[in-house]
Order: sequence, then structure tokens, then C-alpha cells
Amino acid sequence: MNSHVDGRGRGCYDIFPNSDMNGQVNVSTTMPGIVRGFHWHKLQTDHVFVVSGTMHIVLVNPNEEFKFDKPNEYFEENGSLWREDVIYNKDDGFEENILVCVGQIEHHHIGEHSIGSLKIVPGVIHGFSPAYGQPATMIYYTTEKYNPDDELRLRADYFGHDIFKAKSE
Repeated sequence: MNSHVDGRGRGCYDIFPNSDMNGQVNVSTTMPGIVRGFHWHKLQTDHVFVVSGTMHIVLVNPNEEFKFDKPNEYFEENGSLWREDVIYNKDDGFEENILVCVGQIEHHHIGEHSIGSLKIVPGVIHGFSPAYGQPATMIYYTTEKYNPDDELRLRADYFGHDIFKAKSE
């Protein structure tokens, strides 16, 4: 078992290393105001259950318009994630600002007041932050052992600092 403790919280990873399961079970406690993620997996599916507190989990299902080189240029509206882009009109020589839908976004609050589990499939970008100003602890099963080559990490503020605030108040 591996563990890590810092100012963001603590994590224990592969807590049953000698079991015969293909994946691993992890436990993570996150302090208020901290964002864990954003990242996505090529192969791994995550199964999440919050055992204390409430975790605000954001899922982004990107489409072909999503660009990983455009941090903090997104906004959310009606369950979709958007970014402003500029196109050049060759006919009249003008640039035009347009809005481009880059994927669908979901907010889930799972924990003490909304008990349930969440399945996060490969290709879906996900991040976590405790809701309501309290720490939150989750246990999660991953279908694969940890492999850094299976995951693409984004900065915690990749989608802007307000992505968790709007839906957790």
C-alpha cells in the first residue's frame, strides 16, 4: 500500500495489494477548497463512493472541438461546456468571434446527504472538490492498477476557479 499526506488531504492507494482483483481500491480525504483532478483515463474506469462529507464531482465529456491547450477559456451553460474562438472570414477579411461547444458537463454531489456511487468511464475528464466547506473522504475502485501512461492530467484550475463554486452553494 502507498500513502501520501500533504496540505490537500491524504490518500492511501492500492489498499489491498495482495488481492487477486485486477484493479485497486483507494481511499482519499480532501480538505475544503482543494480540487483533485482534472484528469481522464484511456483504459481505466473509476467507481466512486463517498464515505464522509459530500464530494462535488465534475464530469466533462469532451467532443472533437475540445482543445487541451486552452485552459481557463471555458464557461458552462445549460449542461454544456463552451469556449470562445475566433475565425477569419477570407471573403471580407474580418475576424469573427464565435462560441464553440466543446463537450457536456455534469455536476454530482455524492455523500452524507446524497448516498450513491458514481461510475466514471474512460475518456471522461473528472475532478473532485469537497462541498459545503467540509472535508470529504471517498473510497474508489479502479479497474486497472495505477499506470501514469493511462492518464492525462490537467491543472486543477483548467476549467477556471468557479467550476465548483457555482453548483455547490
